[in-house]
Amino acid sequence: MTIRPLWLFWLACALLLAVAGCLPAADPEPTSELAGATTTPATATPAAGEPAPPPSPTPLLVYDYPGAPGYTPTPNVYPWPTQTPGPTDPPEPTEEPTATEEPFPTLPPTPIVTVVPTAAPPFIPFPEGTTAQPFTIYYREGDAIYALSSAEGAAPQRFLDPLAEFKLYLPPSAEVIRDWGALSPDGQSLALVLTEDPVSYVPYGTDGAGPAPHPTDIYLFDMASRALRLLVADGFLPVWSPDGQRLAYRSMQTLGLWVADVATGATHEVYAVDPPAYGEDSQYVDSFVWAADSRRLAVFHTAPYEWRDLLIVAAEGLAAPRRVETDLYHPFGVAQWSPVDDRLAVTRTGEGRQPLRDLWIMNGDLTGQRQLTYGLEFPSYSYGPLWSADGRWIAISGMAAYEAEYATYDLWLIDPDSGALHRLTYDIPAGSYEEFDHTGGEGPLWWSPDGTQLVYQRDTYQLWLLSLIDGRQRQLLQSQEVLYDNGFILGP
Repeated sequence: MTIRPLWLFWLACALLLAVAGCLPAADPEPTSELAGATTTPATATPAAGEPAPPPSPTPLLVYDYPGAPGYTPTPNVYPWPTQTPGPTDPPEPTEEPTATEEPFPTLPPTPIVTVVPTAAPPFIPFPEGTTAQPFTIYYREGDAIYALSSAEGAAPQRFLDPLAEFKLYLPPSAEVIRDWGALSPDGQSLALVLTEDPVSYVPYGTDGAGPAPHPTDIYLFDMASRALRLLVADGFLPVWSPDGQRLAYRSMQTLGLWVADVATGATHEVYAVDPPAYGEDSQYVDSFVWAADSRRLAVFHTAPYEWRDLLIVAAEGLAAPRRVETDLYHPFGVAQWSPVDDRLAVTRTGEGRQPLRDLWIMNGDLTGQRQLTYGLEFPSYSYGPLWSADGRWIAISGMAAYEAEYATYDLWLIDPDSGALHRLTYDIPAGSYEEFDHTGGEGPLWWSPDGTQLVYQRDTYQLWLLSLIDGRQRQLLQSQEVLYDNGFILGP
């Protein structure tokens, strides 16, 4: 059997396909009675010798009913509407939003305050073997003057009843005139402020810093003979000169500064206040002190709610006064002259976050002003400063203002040359406002005559003694009255 190559087979197939493509296609039989079908009429057969017409196109059949071959449905451009949805259930209630707390600013770190430590006794160097000497404290209680010895265990004794002995009265208690008297430097005479009228006409008192319109006179009481002598009429706030020969006071008539000669009773005004009138606009002198030479006085000229000027006035009233003017916001408080030289210790309100009254030193001509303390708060008028007899120390009651939010007054010694502080007492500050002792702590205070002890008020009703030799403290007096209003005088 002869096997022909495969390519011959494929060549034959290709020739057959080519021949078939050249032959005309036979006309399809027309289909009749087909619903919707359209046919093209048959072409006539040409005559002999005429060219054959072009073949007729294959008839096209259009089927436009569903199910016919080749039927393509028209897409549904507009869909049937869906059913309207019914109401939906209400949503669950939303919880109330929680308020956002305001952001709290970060505070700066609290500064660490170093508490000034309490000094160790002896607070002042004394010669070996020095012992404290007893002395007498005079104070007012009611309408009488009492005397209290500093000796341990001593009890107060009635010293003078002006009404019983002289038919005169101490100023009415409602006037609150604390400077009811002053003891002479030699301790032999007591200048007394007395009145013939026991009825007060001032509803709120004058505190010795106001004009004090209540009529009072100044008498000299001899401590040995108990004789009484009128020195000046219409005067109060007596202050002895260091040599004991003159007495300075404020006139009830002019509100100016006057000086009386103790031996003769002669008086003259050394500084006048203009205008001398009582009322809200009154101007007056107060807080006057003598220089060690007994020839000059430091005095304050006060216009309430306006200014408080410090002046140096000659006791004879001949030289023009020297003045340091201050405004309402930086006034002077209290001035004390050194007993041995020409220096003045002065409290003054200064600048700061919280204005404080600090201690200053200046010369007697008001030059060379120098600040000694910073950050201590001293009371306005009545708590010092007080020089020691040798001029080496200043005792004062003051508050360390920045040691705690709530603090009270403590006792301090200050070196006037270097400004070195020696804390004598320390009351632990209160932790809250409710625990704060609003009665004021320790002060006012006084030097004992021999300079070895300090007498001071604690709280409101107690009088205490502090030894500068060994630091021992003990209570001298428990009163039912406010001791600050009673005035205290220390003598031998």
